[in-house]
Amino acid sequence: MASPGRNDPCPCGSGTKYKKCCLPRQQGIGLADDMSAREGAMAKLHHFAERPQFDTDREIAQVLFWGERIFAMPAGEAQALLDSEDAQVKFNTFFLFDLDIDGGRSVADMFLAAKDRQLSAAERGFLERMRRSHMALFEVVSVEPGASVHVRDLWTEMETVVTEHAGSRALARWDILGARVVPDSTGTPRFEGGLYLYSAGDKDAILGQFRQHHRRFMKHDPAADPAAFFRRHSMMFNHAWLDYVVQRPLPHMVTAERDEVVFSKSVFDVLDESLVRRTLADAADLDAHADGSFAWLEAGNDQRRVLGTWRFQGPRLVLETMSRQRAARGRVWLEGIAGKAVRHRATACETLASALTRGSPEAHHQEADQIPSEVSAEILQKFQDRHYRAWLDAPVPALKNRTPRAAARSRTLRPQLIDLLKQFDNKTERARLSGRRAYDTRWLWQELGLTYPGTNP
Repeated sequence: MASPGRNDPCPCGSGTKYKKCCLPRQQGIGLADDMSAREGAMAKLHHFAERPQFDTDREIAQVLFWGERIFAMPAGEAQALLDSEDAQVKFNTFFLFDLDIDGGRSVADMFLAAKDRQLSAAERGFLERMRRSHMALFEVVSVEPGASVHVRDLWTEMETVVTEHAGSRALARWDILGARVVPDSTGTPRFEGGLYLYSAGDKDAILGQFRQHHRRFMKHDPAADPAAFFRRHSMMFNHAWLDYVVQRPLPHMVTAERDEVVFSKSVFDVLDESLVRRTLADAADLDAHADGSFAWLEAGNDQRRVLGTWRFQGPRLVLETMSRQRAARGRVWLEGIAGKAVRHRATACETLASALTRGSPEAHHQEADQIPSEVSAEILQKFQDRHYRAWLDAPVPALKNRTPRAAARSRTLRPQLIDLLKQFDNKTERARLSGRRAYDTRWLWQELGLTYPGTNP
């Protein structure tokens, strides 16, 4: 008798789908048996790998797995990473199952070939399935939290539903994963050996690196299959994680004048407040706001950009700008129009990296407390609506400076457009997972005449 499918009626007669009724219980029993076999097999394999004959191989594996990247990190952060359970699981899986130790054989191959290994049939079965597996790069197509993850192999385009209870709760649609999918004793696909989570926006860059190495690999071994390539290059998943997640460089941000973005605050003692207030009110380069502050505008420009903000704080006048150069210009400008009625006290500067590291949760809470949450949500919704409406008809560098509407009509640009829309969607899902307000961008697909994945055309 054939086993029922996940969406078939449960054979117990409850009238509920199999996946919602007896399947979880049956999987739970099988999972417990598999976990016992897994733990026993890995314990014996680790004991075998601790033999002195593998000491040099382990040192080589460490170099290959971490490369020079680990030495670029602060010593404390590097050691914490090396000591983390997640990193140890990933390294050991690479060392035991992927590293070529002896003419194409891994530590696991050598262990299984040894005649004195006392393994149960279930333990041997687990290790055999692991040694036949390899890392791959996946895109998350959909998630059933607490149950499974539907993934697409970005190399082969094959799709698989992976049973994953805990990890599925932390994944979002269009996430990019570096993972090893291994069938359990019942043939159910599961993740093994740890997961690498990458940003959806880094998909093309990571794929490009693998394709570059694959071309070189195929020149030396034209008959090799993808599995052999990914086993040989499985350390690249860790390298990509270090490059794009752990050690991701901050973007180099500059102002319109091409100066580095540096948060600058200049403080001036006000010696004659009435004179200074009149002077600022009459200045052509300032635009007064209802809260008493002034926007400092670029002079002599039809579309005048904001250079900074002036505001009174007690007996002082404060200028906040986005660069050291603007802070210096602001001082010269103020002293030119206010003269001896002001006196420069100090200028403090903070780089973008420092600001992101430090953060300012107190300031965020203070700002949020000033506006009711429902009002701020409505304001943000309207702003994002306007932003994305304008985006539809604006040239986009990632689309070769074509507009999204034009790209939707182009056979060559449509895939890049779809990737951009997936990135928007992924950010929405990630925001929801973290409990933050999420803007739903799915309406963009319909506006552009595209079918949202998973819906009927």
